[in-house]
Amino acid sequence: MCFSIAVDQPYAPFTHQPGSTLRIPGTSLEAVIYPSKLTIGNFSIEVPLKESAREFTAILDLKKGAIFVTVKTAIDYFRYRIRANSEGITILFDRGWKKSFFIPCGVKRVEVSEQLSTGSYKKQEWEQIQKRGDLKEILPIWFMAACWFEEGKLPSNLIESFKEGFTAIFAPKKDQSYTGYKGMAASFPLADFRALFATHQDGMITLMESALALLVSGRLQNLKIDTLFTADLLWSNKALKQAILKPLISGVCNINFPGKACRLRLNKKDKGRILTRGESLSFSLGQPLFLDRFTK
Repeated sequence: MCFSIAVDQPYAPFTHQPGSTLRIPGTSLEAVIYPSKLTIGNFSIEVPLKESAREFTAILDLKKGAIFVTVKTAIDYFRYRIRANSEGITILFDRGWKKSFFIPCGVKRVEVSEQLSTGSYKKQEWEQIQKRGDLKEILPIWFMAACWFEEGKLPSNLIESFKEGFTAIFAPKKDQSYTGYKGMAASFPLADFRALFATHQDGMITLMESALALLVSGRLQNLKIDTLFTADLLWSNKALKQAILKPLISGVCNINFPGKACRLRLNKKDKGRILTRGESLSFSLGQPLFLDRFTK
């Protein structure tokens, strides 16, 4: 039987605010969305509403890599999707208007598999997330957004940067007053986010050096550790409980982790052996390493 650490969390922040700006996954473009109008760069379309909108929702679904928009009036119901493919951006209406549009543009090919969960299941309404300023809520969606939009460095204050640097949703805030004040820079520091959970330097893999101080409990699936491993991590009460290292190559490295020692197994029937912190460890492509029973 294979080892696994499951992650089950939504990654779909949404807004009900007309005129919100949403970053389009896989591109450098932003969509400005009103109930009756959509603008992407120089492209613009009018949604043929017959009455004023009563309900409006725009969702940035980071797992699907798409924006979903719904608009309801007393008599109309429109729904459409904005998604980038290999050649550009497709806008597809599947309710209220049988239309589709295409915008040719450069698209970055991205495969998003890393998923962070911290046990927060509150509604992901963007304005409320920013108001609450809870890193347990912010970091999972920001980490996945960084997989799509990778750029910039880790800010010194994560919560302040998230609240001040972004407008809805994951669009860098601009100086609308033209005062010249640039404010807190928005960033998507994917490499720095990964380094919170694992680093590789001079043949040493270090697990959870920074994350335990930020997040009390959580799960992380398919974390990329340089070109050596992908990793699944589980921790609670600021202590690492399980780590599954899945080698991408064969080789040797040293493993550093919180505590003095842990148990190392190769499969669930294996009784395992004691692995001490900093010990050298050989690994083989396709053979997962399961670490648990960490001792202080």
